Amino acid sequence: MFHSSDIQKDYLNAVAWLDKNEYNEALEIFQRLQEQHPDFPNTYSHLGLLYAWKFNDLARGEAFLKKGIEVSSSYLPTYYAYASMLSQSMRYVDLEELLKRMQELPGISMADVYEWYGVIREA
Repeated sequence: MFHSSDIQKDYLNAVAWLDKNEYNEALEIFQRLQEQHPDFPNTYSHLGLLYAWKFNDLARGEAFLKKGIEVSSSYLPTYYAYASMLSQSMRYVDLEELLKRMQELPGISMADVYEWYGVIREA
């Protein structure tokens, strides 16, 4: 089960390392969580953004974000992380495709979706 105390404890520990800008420590924990619990969706958005922005590996970051959406199509933070990465990378065609998918998701913030559409239109 995803909400076991050990998984949550490790997850929160990794987030705490992120808050301290200790990216290698956070990465180690997130990777271990992902390997031991590949269906735990929370790790994929963090791994994707860590690789993309802190370790300058956009391809690896994107792979984690896509895998996260595949693992849990209802876990919204991964969509937001992926949209952010695509927007900041100025990959507007890919971003627009993702936004079309996001519009169909229950609980998605349409304000955020429209903001990203605005970024696309201004480019």
